[in-house]
Amino acid sequence: MAEMMLIYSGIVDYIVEHKSDSDFQWVKAQKEAADGIGAKITAAEAQNRLEQKKHLDKAIEDFIADPRSETEEAVVEQYNELVSSPMNFALLDSVQKPYVPQEL
Repeated sequence: MAEMMLIYSGIVDYIVEHKSDSDFQWVKAQKEAADGIGAKITAAEAQNRLEQKKHLDKAIEDFIADPRSETEEAVVEQYNELVSSPMNFALLDSVQKPYVPQEL
């Protein structure tokens, strides 16, 4: 998961730096590398992050098809959503109860 996130971070940095002058072949190759890693992630706790990855992939594809400031902003927005969406650790153990502190 961390390796995939590093690749996406690099893609977003590159797009923000180069804007419409981006090397779209490089962006596609990096996205495909991230896709390959994402395909290997099957842990239930990562499923919500993988769902968000689909939105980022679409934003990157839209930017490649039409490199404008709006599509660039969408890439950044979807990346921020991806990194802020927590992994769903509750799915790791369905019988685990959350800790609820007792009142003092």
